Amino acid sequence: MVACWWFFVIVVAATYTGNLMAVLAVPKTVYPVQSLRELADQSTYKYGTTAGTAIYNLMGVRRSKSKVDVYQKLWQRSLQHDENNVKSWSEVIKKLEKGNYIYLGETTLLNTVSYTDCRFIVAKETFFPSSFAFVMPENSPYLPAFNKM
Repeated sequence: MVACWWFFVIVVAATYTGNLMAVLAVPKTVYPVQSLRELADQSTYKYGTTAGTAIYNLMGVRRSKSKVDVYQKLWQRSLQHDENNVKSWSEVIKKLEKGNYIYLGETTLLNTVSYTDCRFIVAKETFFPSSFAFVMPENSPYLPAFNKM
């Protein structure tokens, strides 16, 4: 009985020590920018989006109508300059691989890329929530299937 107790104590202590070492050994990654405010206030990274997209237009419209100075700063510092914005996804990848560039894009696309390529991360702040819709003819046989979702 005493031997079983000591065996249990040794296993628990070893497990605790192993888990503690695993947590302490992994470096905590500190990301340079966590929010739009931080992005607007920093000068190390250039940033941009795809010209003509909803985000590009949102920043352009909100900068003039909004009292929120974040959108104004984002537009004035980077987004209004064509060299920071991209025309294709391959151009986005090239700029990101060079470094010191942050791309503002749709969450769905960015999450897909970050899941397939571990070199890229997506910030936690969502500033332009969007939804997707499917247009179908009236009385389409697919309509009930989509309405269930």
